[in-house]
Amino acid sequence: MLPDSSYVRKIILGSIPLMMVLTFMLFEAIERSKLPPYQTVEAGQVEVSYAIDLKHCIFLYLWVAFLCSVLIVYCLHTMPRKRALIRKYLEEGVSTLGDVFYPEDQTCYGLNAQYGTVTYGHPNSELDHAYIRRSVRLFQNFSREWVPILLLPSRPFSGHAKADLEMAYLSAERQKSALSFLAIYSSVWLTGNLGAAIYVLRVVRSNKYEDEFPRGWMWLGICVAAMPILSIGANFLTFQRYMRWMTKGDARLLQGTEKGPAGDKGDPSNYEQMADDRHGAVDVEHQRSLD
Repeated sequence: MLPDSSYVRKIILGSIPLMMVLTFMLFEAIERSKLPPYQTVEAGQVEVSYAIDLKHCIFLYLWVAFLCSVLIVYCLHTMPRKRALIRKYLEEGVSTLGDVFYPEDQTCYGLNAQYGTVTYGHPNSELDHAYIRRSVRLFQNFSREWVPILLLPSRPFSGHAKADLEMAYLSAERQKSALSFLAIYSSVWLTGNLGAAIYVLRVVRSNKYEDEFPRGWMWLGICVAAMPILSIGANFLTFQRYMRWMTKGDARLLQGTEKGPAGDKGDPSNYEQMADDRHGAVDVEHQRSLD
């Protein structure tokens, strides 16, 4: 399957400004390589004509290469793990009924934040009138009553609306080709930036600019060796944060009192109040630890 052309355009157009900067720095290094050895600041021309420090060029190339390596691991490893977690919900999840509340006035810097809350009964039958409320990511931006909620086995605080999980999985499936293209594109950038860093370092050594980057080859080797370790570590932390959000998040345990059906008391326009009345729940714990 070919990637969506809009994704390809956004990726390529978004990288053009950075590509222009990196290309300019490479041309600067090429101009420096044309100088004869030992032509340094004493000639009074190098600092005037070439304001960019070659050491800074190398660091920038290595930094961009590191970001590309993080993106490659994210596309090829982290995103498939996220997709597998959602599929596990759909295939192995325990179903219950609950309410979804979407605050229509929520915004995030002028954009729709698409987050809401779900309230559902605790799956442990020994906890009578116990309910759980937590924040969730929504794909259907409206409140819903008595809809299927899926939970992972042995994780009572992992509830998400089934319809939103299905839409999240479909969205992830549609992005597979775009992620593959992004991984290939990032690999090209990674190779190009590492090659540029090596070339600039050779210019430093060949033109006797050792003072600009002492022990340059040693530091280059350390950066290249650490790059995959740091990339994997960053993606590991990213997935662990996502896993915690999906399976626990900011869930709160609610203990019920027998109030009766929805709308017995309170403003019927307050959806969360109606959910509390239906479940007969009041918050009796102060965001207690759910470990």
